[in-house]
Amino acid sequence: MGPSIQKTFLLFSLLVLFTACSSSITELKNSQITVIFDYQNEKSNPSAHIAAFSEVSNNVRRCKEIRLICKENDYQWDAVEPVKFQLNNRNFAGYTNFVMPAGEKFLEGLYDLYYKEVDEHELLYTCKLKYDNRFYKADSSEAQNIINKGGFAQKLAVYDENHVLLYLGEYKPEFKNADSLLNKYKTADTRRVIWFANDNSIACMMVPEKLSNGNNKE
Repeated sequence: MGPSIQKTFLLFSLLVLFTACSSSITELKNSQITVIFDYQNEKSNPSAHIAAFSEVSNNVRRCKEIRLICKENDYQWDAVEPVKFQLNNRNFAGYTNFVMPAGEKFLEGLYDLYYKEVDEHELLYTCKLKYDNRFYKADSSEAQNIINKGGFAQKLAVYDENHVLLYLGEYKPEFKNADSLLNKYKTADTRRVIWFANDNSIACMMVPEKLSNGNNKE
Protein backbone atom coordinates (compact mmCIF):
# COMPACT_ATOMS: atom_id res chain seq x y z
CA MET A 1 0.00 0.00 0.00
CA GLY A 2 1.54 3.31 -1.09
CA PRO A 3 1.74 6.33 1.22
CA SER A 4 -1.23 8.16 -0.32
CA ILE A 5 -3.47 5.09 -0.20
CA GLN A 6 -2.30 4.32 3.32
CA LYS A 7 -3.11 7.82 4.52
CA THR A 8 -6.64 7.62 3.14
CA PHE A 9 -7.23 4.15 4.55
CA LEU A 10 -6.18 5.38 7.97
CA LEU A 11 -8.96 7.94 7.85
CA PHE A 12 -11.40 5.07 8.05
CA SER A 13 -9.80 2.94 10.74
CA LEU A 14 -7.55 3.15 13.75
CA LEU A 15 -7.42 -0.60 14.25
CA VAL A 16 -6.74 -3.46 11.84
CA LEU A 17 -7.64 -6.78 13.45
CA PHE A 18 -8.67 -9.87 11.50
CA THR A 19 -10.88 -12.51 13.05
CA ALA A 20 -11.41 -16.17 12.26
CA CYS A 21 -13.65 -17.04 9.34
CA SER A 22 -17.16 -18.27 9.96
CA SER A 23 -19.15 -20.76 7.92
CA SER A 24 -22.27 -18.58 7.88
CA ILE A 25 -23.37 -16.72 4.75
CA THR A 26 -22.05 -13.19 4.44
CA GLU A 27 -24.64 -10.44 4.43
CA LEU A 28 -24.11 -6.87 3.26
CA LYS A 29 -25.11 -4.34 5.92
CA ASN A 30 -24.19 -0.99 4.42
CA SER A 31 -21.87 0.78 2.00
CA GLN A 32 -20.38 4.26 1.81
CA ILE A 33 -18.56 6.19 -0.91
CA THR A 34 -16.64 9.36 -0.03
CA VAL A 35 -14.83 11.82 -2.27
CA ILE A 36 -11.40 12.64 -0.83
CA PHE A 37 -9.86 16.01 -1.70
CA ASP A 38 -6.13 15.95 -0.97
CA TYR A 39 -4.28 19.27 -0.68
CA GLN A 40 -0.49 18.96 -0.92
CA ASN A 41 0.28 22.69 -0.98
CA GLU A 42 -1.44 26.02 -0.47
CA LYS A 43 -1.58 27.21 -4.07
CA SER A 44 -2.62 24.15 -6.10
CA ASN A 45 -6.04 22.61 -6.50
CA PRO A 46 -6.44 19.24 -4.80
CA SER A 47 -6.25 15.77 -6.24
CA ALA A 48 -9.47 13.79 -5.86
CA HIS A 49 -10.27 10.14 -5.41
CA ILE A 50 -13.08 8.02 -4.04
CA ALA A 51 -12.91 5.74 -1.03
CA ALA A 52 -15.59 3.05 -1.14
CA PHE A 53 -16.25 0.60 1.69
CA SER A 54 -18.86 -2.05 2.44
CA GLU A 55 -19.78 -3.32 5.87
CA VAL A 56 -20.54 -7.05 5.99
CA SER A 57 -21.80 -9.41 8.66
CA ASN A 58 -18.70 -11.62 8.79
CA ASN A 59 -16.07 -13.42 6.68
CA VAL A 60 -14.40 -10.19 5.62
CA ARG A 61 -11.20 -12.08 4.75
CA ARG A 62 -13.13 -13.90 2.03
CA CYS A 63 -13.53 -10.71 0.02
CA LYS A 64 -11.41 -10.88 -3.13
CA GLU A 65 -12.65 -7.93 -5.17
CA ILE A 66 -14.44 -4.60 -4.86
CA ARG A 67 -16.00 -3.15 -8.00
CA LEU A 68 -17.50 0.31 -8.33
CA ILE A 69 -19.69 1.33 -11.28
CA CYS A 70 -21.05 4.81 -11.89
CA LYS A 71 -24.55 4.32 -13.28
CA GLU A 72 -24.50 7.83 -14.73
CA ASN A 73 -21.70 7.17 -17.26
CA ASP A 74 -20.92 3.43 -16.87
CA TYR A 75 -17.37 4.08 -15.63
CA GLN A 76 -16.07 1.05 -13.79
CA TRP A 77 -13.26 0.62 -11.26
CA ASP A 78 -11.97 -2.74 -10.01
CA ALA A 79 -9.89 -3.36 -6.90
CA VAL A 80 -8.50 -6.89 -6.84
CA GLU A 81 -6.57 -6.29 -3.62
CA PRO A 82 -9.20 -4.70 -1.38
CA VAL A 83 -8.48 -3.37 2.07
CA LYS A 84 -10.11 -5.58 4.73
CA PHE A 85 -10.36 -4.71 8.40
CA GLN A 86 -12.40 -4.94 11.58
CA LEU A 87 -13.27 -1.86 13.63
CA ASN A 88 -15.27 -2.00 16.87
CA ASN A 89 -16.44 -5.55 16.03
CA ARG A 90 -17.67 -4.43 12.61
CA ASN A 91 -16.26 -5.87 9.37
CA PHE A 92 -15.32 -3.71 6.40
CA ALA A 93 -13.80 -4.19 2.96
CA GLY A 94 -13.16 -1.61 0.28
CA TYR A 95 -10.64 0.48 -1.57
CA THR A 96 -9.37 4.01 -1.03
CA ASN A 97 -8.01 5.19 -4.36
CA PHE A 98 -10.56 5.04 -7.17
CA VAL A 99 -9.63 7.91 -9.51
CA MET A 100 -11.08 9.56 -12.60
CA PRO A 101 -9.17 10.24 -15.83
CA ALA A 102 -7.25 13.51 -15.71
CA GLY A 103 -9.49 16.57 -15.89
CA GLU A 104 -12.73 14.71 -15.13
CA LYS A 105 -14.90 14.90 -12.02
CA PHE A 106 -16.82 12.20 -10.23
CA LEU A 107 -20.43 12.54 -11.30
CA GLU A 108 -23.19 12.88 -8.78
CA GLY A 109 -25.81 10.17 -8.88
CA LEU A 110 -26.04 6.42 -8.34
CA TYR A 111 -23.07 4.09 -7.95
CA ASP A 112 -23.21 0.31 -7.73
CA LEU A 113 -20.71 -1.12 -5.25
CA TYR A 114 -20.06 -4.85 -5.69
CA TYR A 115 -18.49 -7.03 -3.01
CA LYS A 116 -17.18 -10.35 -4.37
CA GLU A 117 -15.93 -13.29 -2.30
CA VAL A 118 -13.47 -16.04 -3.19
CA ASP A 119 -16.31 -18.44 -4.05
CA GLU A 120 -17.68 -15.84 -6.52
CA HIS A 121 -20.56 -15.01 -4.18
CA GLU A 122 -21.34 -11.38 -4.97
CA LEU A 123 -23.22 -8.72 -3.03
CA LEU A 124 -24.46 -5.39 -4.38
CA TYR A 125 -25.23 -2.11 -2.68
CA THR A 126 -26.35 0.98 -4.61
CA CYS A 127 -25.13 4.29 -3.18
CA LYS A 128 -26.20 7.81 -4.07
CA LEU A 129 -23.37 10.34 -4.27
CA LYS A 130 -24.20 14.01 -3.80
CA TYR A 131 -21.38 16.34 -2.83
CA ASP A 132 -20.02 19.87 -3.15
CA ASN A 133 -17.82 19.83 -6.26
CA ARG A 134 -16.53 23.38 -5.76
CA PHE A 135 -13.45 21.88 -4.10
CA TYR A 136 -12.06 20.76 -7.47
CA LYS A 137 -11.26 24.37 -8.36
CA ALA A 138 -10.51 25.64 -4.86
CA ASP A 139 -7.05 26.08 -3.40
CA SER A 140 -6.62 25.40 0.30
CA SER A 141 -7.67 28.88 1.47
CA GLU A 142 -10.74 28.86 -0.77
CA ALA A 143 -11.58 25.38 0.49
CA GLN A 144 -11.32 26.62 4.07
CA ASN A 145 -13.79 29.40 3.27
CA ILE A 146 -16.28 26.80 2.02
CA ILE A 147 -15.71 24.62 5.07
CA ASN A 148 -16.14 27.55 7.46
CA LYS A 149 -19.74 27.98 6.32
CA GLY A 150 -20.61 24.83 8.22
CA GLY A 151 -21.41 21.17 7.75
CA PHE A 152 -17.94 19.80 8.51
CA ALA A 153 -16.23 18.24 11.52
CA GLN A 154 -12.53 18.93 12.18
CA LYS A 155 -10.08 16.15 12.99
CA LEU A 156 -6.32 15.97 13.30
CA ALA A 157 -3.96 13.35 11.88
CA VAL A 158 -0.35 12.98 13.03
CA TYR A 159 2.17 10.91 11.06
CA ASP A 160 5.76 9.83 11.51
CA GLU A 161 8.36 10.30 8.76
CA ASN A 162 7.29 7.01 7.14
CA HIS A 163 3.66 8.21 6.87
CA VAL A 164 2.53 5.83 9.61
CA LEU A 165 -0.45 7.24 11.47
CA LEU A 166 0.27 8.01 15.12
CA TYR A 167 -2.96 9.80 15.97
CA LEU A 168 -6.33 10.46 14.35
CA GLY A 169 -9.00 12.18 16.36
CA GLU A 170 -10.17 15.42 17.87
CA TYR A 171 -8.01 18.51 17.35
CA LYS A 172 -7.40 19.12 21.02
CA PRO A 173 -6.39 22.65 22.06
CA GLU A 174 -3.02 21.46 23.34
CA PHE A 175 -2.25 19.94 19.94
CA LYS A 176 -2.13 23.39 18.35
CA ASN A 177 1.32 23.70 19.88
CA ALA A 178 3.86 21.57 17.99
CA ASP A 179 5.97 21.06 21.10
CA SER A 180 3.01 19.47 22.88
CA LEU A 181 2.53 17.06 20.00
CA LEU A 182 6.20 16.17 19.91
CA ASN A 183 6.22 15.59 23.66
CA LYS A 184 3.33 13.16 23.34
CA TYR A 185 4.35 11.51 20.04
CA LYS A 186 8.13 11.39 20.02
CA THR A 187 8.40 10.22 16.39
CA ALA A 188 5.86 12.70 15.00
CA ASP A 189 6.93 14.32 11.73
CA THR A 190 3.85 15.96 10.18
CA ARG A 191 0.30 16.86 11.11
CA ARG A 192 -2.75 17.41 8.92
CA VAL A 193 -6.13 18.90 9.58
CA ILE A 194 -8.86 16.79 8.01
CA TRP A 195 -12.41 18.06 7.56
CA PHE A 196 -15.20 15.48 7.26
CA ALA A 197 -18.55 16.48 5.82
CA ASN A 198 -21.34 15.65 8.24
CA ASP A 199 -22.94 13.34 5.66
CA ASN A 200 -19.58 11.63 4.91
CA SER A 201 -19.78 12.66 1.24
CA ILE A 202 -16.45 14.53 1.43
CA ALA A 203 -13.20 14.45 3.37
CA CYS A 204 -10.76 17.34 2.85
CA MET A 205 -7.15 16.56 3.75
CA MET A 206 -5.55 19.94 4.24
CA VAL A 207 -1.91 20.83 3.54
CA PRO A 208 0.57 18.75 5.58
CA GLU A 209 2.49 20.73 8.18
CA LYS A 210 6.01 19.70 9.09
CA LEU A 211 6.57 19.53 12.82
CA SER A 212 9.69 20.82 14.53
CA ASN A 213 10.51 21.99 18.02
CA GLY A 214 9.36 25.55 18.54
CA ASN A 215 6.83 25.42 15.69
CA ASN A 216 3.71 26.74 17.36
CA LYS A 217 1.70 27.51 14.28
CA GLU A 218 -2.02 27.03 14.78
